[in-house]
Amino acid sequence: MAGIAQLLVGHPFDTVKVKLQSQMNSGSHGQPNPSAVDTVKKIMATEGLRGLYRGLSAPLASVALFNAVLFTARGQMETFLLRNSRSCTTLTIPQQMVAGAGAGFAVSFVACPTELVKCRLQAQSNSTPSLITPGEEDKVPVSNQTTQEMTANTDNIDSSNQQGEIGLRTLIVESTDNPGILSDLEAPAIPRPSPRKYGGCLDVAKHIFRQGGILGFYKGLTPTFLREVFGNAAYFGSYQGTKQLEGGSASNLGTGSLLLAGAVAGAMFWLCVYPADVIKSVIQVDDYTNPKYTSTFDAFRKVIKSRGVKGLYCGFGPAMARSILANAVCFFVYELVRKALK
Repeated sequence: MAGIAQLLVGHPFDTVKVKLQSQMNSGSHGQPNPSAVDTVKKIMATEGLRGLYRGLSAPLASVALFNAVLFTARGQMETFLLRNSRSCTTLTIPQQMVAGAGAGFAVSFVACPTELVKCRLQAQSNSTPSLITPGEEDKVPVSNQTTQEMTANTDNIDSSNQQGEIGLRTLIVESTDNPGILSDLEAPAIPRPSPRKYGGCLDVAKHIFRQGGILGFYKGLTPTFLREVFGNAAYFGSYQGTKQLEGGSASNLGTGSLLLAGAVAGAMFWLCVYPADVIKSVIQVDDYTNPKYTSTFDAFRKVIKSRGVKGLYCGFGPAMARSILANAVCFFVYELVRKALK
């Protein structure tokens, strides 16, 4: 329940984050990066609200497994640490961080394939429109509306010729009899939207398996390890630390305190590991057959070279907003369900 609530609240922010991060693979580093607000406007204009939830089915299908592995591994680590601890029955904050790191390592094997499918679905609408050069027009499907517009434009040009008007259209028409007129002009390429590569999660999975086999699902595993190990160390350590500062166990805390503890945990996760998430995303949306990045370090080096240190924090705003809101809700629901089951 807690994981589903977290996904429903946070996924739109995650979609915006991934779209901003995947812009770095387009090669348009000479252009200014779009803002989060511009990205949301573009999604809403082209895909509607549904576009903000693109790729949700992958994490939704694995949320039970993800949380089962995460919290089971954390519980096992806590038991191990308590058994080998000379002190009391509760773990210290550093021990909570060690337990979180162990849980993060275990859950990386679930997170990597899920994130891979999700990111490739979320990023595909970032494809740059292809350009049709002169001579290739016959390869482009033309709709009835386009044909009518072309006919109307031709009629306007003929009308302009009859009236003796001089303009660019007349110049182009006259140039058919005298090609030298346009010898120094280049015909503009016609932008054409790129078709979607994937139809859904299963389609993405088929493509990945066809191109990389089983190991293909673990593209970006190294930065996923870095994100989950260090992120969950900060995540669980800060959550337990905040609860202790507020009054102890969850049973003694009110709604506001639980929401605050979850929000602090979510913020600390991304503050510690956001650059690793950026590297993970650019690798996972990279091409299999002709990859731009050969390794985690290569991706890091190229992001720094093309975008500077700022590139390692591309999409940080939406990620932080998502994490604060989603994790506040997640831990609140988690504590409620745990109380109800006791």
